Amino acid sequence: MPSGLIGVAIIFPIVFSINAAYRRREEALRYFASLKAHCVAIFNAHRDWVPSEDGNDKKRIIGIITGNLHRFRSVCHTFCDKK
Repeated sequence: MPSGLIGVAIIFPIVFSINAAYRRREEALRYFASLKAHCVAIFNAHRDWVPSEDGNDKKRIIGIITGNLHRFRSVCHTFCDKK
C-alpha cells in the first residue's frame, strides 16, 4: 500500500477529529468563563447597589450564585455522562 493513501485515509481524519474536539473544548471554556464573569458582576452590583439592612443579603446572593453554578455543573456532568 502506498504511504500517501495511509496518510490520507487514517492520519488525516484522526488529526481533524482532535482539532475539532480541541475547538469545542475551547469554546465551552470561553462560555463558562463568561458565565462566571457575569456571576461576579451580578454579585458586585448587588453588593454595591442594594442597601443591606441586616447583612444577610451578601450571604444570600452568594448562596444563589454558587447554587446556580453547582446546578450548571451537575447538568454538564449529566450531559457528559450520556455520551
